[in-house]
Amino acid sequence: MGTFSVWHWVIVFTLIVILAPVLGIIMAGKEREIGRLAYAFRAGGVIFLSLVAQYLVRNSFEIDPSNSAFVGLGILAINTLFLFLLARWSVHRLSEIGISRWAALFLIVPLLNIILVLSLCFLRGKEQRGHLGDNQTVERRTMSN
Repeated sequence: MGTFSVWHWVIVFTLIVILAPVLGIIMAGKEREIGRLAYAFRAGGVIFLSLVAQYLVRNSFEIDPSNSAFVGLGILAINTLFLFLLARWSVHRLSEIGISRWAALFLIVPLLNIILVLSLCFLRGKEQRGHLGDNQTVERRTMSN
């Protein structure tokens, strides 16, 4: 084996995949929030683009042992970029719901990432819940008077 074994590469790639959402969480500002529909379109779009890009990368190289490393690096680069974007958008959506931004780290965990993205598409924001409740209270008071 060379000086950089397969396990070294596994550790490096794992750190890259973990650092992408962490950087997305840290770099996401508090200045804007994303609604349910906008988040659903963005998350669905980035997942679709990731699948299309992976298909194109896999089919652009002839799969043989000498090119398999390039295919793997290409897919890793694409997924890292899309994971970074999804983490940033998830932070904005989580802030609208009122959950800590660090909950976006669940994007790294298989199956929990699907649950997180789907729940962020359907959960109402805290302002929507409070606004609707206040209107109902005001209407009840005016009807009783």
